[in-house]
Amino acid sequence: MGLSTANLSGLWELSQAQVSLLPPTTYTSGNGNTYKFNKNNYEKYENNVLVKSGTFILMEDTTAEETVGLVLPAGKYTTRIIFDDNITAEKTFLQIEGNNLVLLSGYFPLDGGSNYSYQKIN
Repeated sequence: MGLSTANLSGLWELSQAQVSLLPPTTYTSGNGNTYKFNKNNYEKYENNVLVKSGTFILMEDTTAEETVGLVLPAGKYTTRIIFDDNITAEKTFLQIEGNNLVLLSGYFPLDGGSNYSYQKIN
């Protein structure tokens, strides 16, 4: 597997969100919508308020294309993040390139997909 928890460690701030087939929304820096990852722990903040925290694991999973209903670049989105040991939750795939983290989930052809991009700030 290409990603490890070390790749994910740090503070990531939401920079863009696309929900369903709507055009993406761009967020300015300092918006307070962040994920903080440290080892196998995470904290999720919305508007600088902690809304969720717990543990996560990374798992190799090559089913992203069929799961989200999109044609994806070869070799990308092959890692799944599982929050709080909830193996039956909707699959969320992640991709890190440089200081950019993308979380991809849902099924886009039925207006149920989401694509959240985060920039590493710490």
